[in-house]
Amino acid sequence: MCNLEKNNVQRLLLAEYQKTGAPMQTVQTTQSKHFELEMMGSEFAKGLWNLPMADQFSRARVQPLIDELRSYPTGRFSDTVEALRLAWLLATEEPKGAGMNVSWITF
Repeated sequence: MCNLEKNNVQRLLLAEYQKTGAPMQTVQTTQSKHFELEMMGSEFAKGLWNLPMADQFSRARVQPLIDELRSYPTGRFSDTVEALRLAWLLATEEPKGAGMNVSWITF
């Protein structure tokens, strides 16, 4: 299963991927991303998330995410934070609460 954000330029990828006939799921996000990141931050604070830090290799792999989380939203990059947010959205049940505007589509 391929998961794609269908905002902006990603729509071009979506059109190409649809031609393959492979299973996919898309997510349309709106300005609610700051709210969603606050919810994720709350989960981090409660210890619901664990980052792999047991060895040098794991720490090196997760360090870009930690750096972006610390500098978000004013940092130079946020791609890793955005990827984590989208993975979180796709891994959770379809949001039904106020403040979250996510449209789920399965092809």
